[in-house]
Amino acid sequence: MYPLVLTKGMLIGFLIASIIGPIGILCIPRSINEGFLAGLATGLGVALSDSVFAALAIFGLTVVSRFLFHNASILGLVGGLFLIFNAGKTLLKSHSFSCSTVALSGVKLVSIFFLAFVMSLTNPANILSFVFVFSGFHIDVGGFIASILLVFGIFLGSSLFGVLLSSLGLVLKCEVRSLRFVTWINRATGIVILVFGIAMIANSLIYL
Repeated sequence: MYPLVLTKGMLIGFLIASIIGPIGILCIPRSINEGFLAGLATGLGVALSDSVFAALAIFGLTVVSRFLFHNASILGLVGGLFLIFNAGKTLLKSHSFSCSTVALSGVKLVSIFFLAFVMSLTNPANILSFVFVFSGFHIDVGGFIASILLVFGIFLGSSLFGVLLSSLGLVLKCEVRSLRFVTWINRATGIVILVFGIAMIANSLIYL
């Protein structure tokens, strides 16, 4: 039973993560500009956020859920500003196509991870994705240990998708070997993130 629950959690995590949002898509330019570990740190930050929302949906932590929804507009403003800030960094990033490994300190990797986690967490609407999946697929966890395994599986599945995106960024950079292509990837990603950030702020101001 437990291996089945873990597998189911991984599939759910991968499925939700595959709906690439503005944070998850950052794995690609992070990997291109700062190396695979930077992209992976971004993906793990998003995966941890997914796990938090999954736990809220599974365990019915109403106090936290109510806080997120009652402060959705403020959180949306904060998240939108984070997105715009990162969009600016991505658009203004100096580009190169060297495939050499970028040496990043542990502190830098932790900061990348934490930033991705906070940005993803400031979008309370993410919890609706898990509520929809759990109800739509009639997922009945049944038991505390099974619930923990399901949340852990969701983390693993979301992390796996982050690994794939980071690997894609690294492959694109090393195989194409074109500064123009790397610049295009960064600009396209930056524009997508910028649009998401502006939309999030606009939506938050409407309901503020």
